[in-house]
Amino acid sequence: MKGKLGSFLQNLIPRPTPEADLVMIDPWDVRTHSIRRAEQLGYATNPNLPLLNKPSHMRSEDEVFQRMMCVFITSACAYGVEKKDGMDWLAKEGFSGALTSQESAFLKGDERNVETFKGRVEALYVLAWSLSFISRLDYHDAGEDDFIHIFPNLKTGQTAVKMRAKVKPRPVSKVFKHLDLTYCLHLAIVDAQIKGKRLPGDVHPAVVYHRRWALEWLLEADDWDNVQIDTQTNIPPDSPG
Repeated sequence: MKGKLGSFLQNLIPRPTPEADLVMIDPWDVRTHSIRRAEQLGYATNPNLPLLNKPSHMRSEDEVFQRMMCVFITSACAYGVEKKDGMDWLAKEGFSGALTSQESAFLKGDERNVETFKGRVEALYVLAWSLSFISRLDYHDAGEDDFIHIFPNLKTGQTAVKMRAKVKPRPVSKVFKHLDLTYCLHLAIVDAQIKGKRLPGDVHPAVVYHRRWALEWLLEADDWDNVQIDTQTNIPPDSPG
């Protein structure tokens, strides 16, 4: 009962407008929280990492939903769903135009990036979270296996209509906080790899990488196939001591 009452009362609190939400973002405060959280997760972060630029916008809910559906289908096909069935479903739902060139090539038979499309399940998890289909992003574990059941059942010909009606975009400030955290986690992994140290954290590095990929895309203008994942440029060395 407490949970239901809490959710009800939370819904009564006016949400800030997207413009007001952007104004409230303080990259310094966000980084302080990221470093604290990263340490709790077992990642040694570099306190001299440059701050991320404050976001100026976030992708529209329509664009994010279409991207999510394309990632859903390509990931499903990478794990064994018939590609023709996936392409037919996207065409019927009107999402074919949102496919990237690499996704289109894969669905037409190009297997070179099949492992990447399998890994994109973690990016799919982030996109689903950004539209409130997932309650929280946890970096102790990879995405829950059963989260895929929130998506339409391709075997029964289920459409995306009901799912689209439930879209509730997260505030850009929350997306930015998770982007900053994954940036810190990713750089800690890269630093450990360069120095030949044991990799930090409890999850496979690919989980962090693909989640960061989706978070970067949500707040930047990059094409999905060409998201810029910078890990070394202009990164100062660790402070001595």
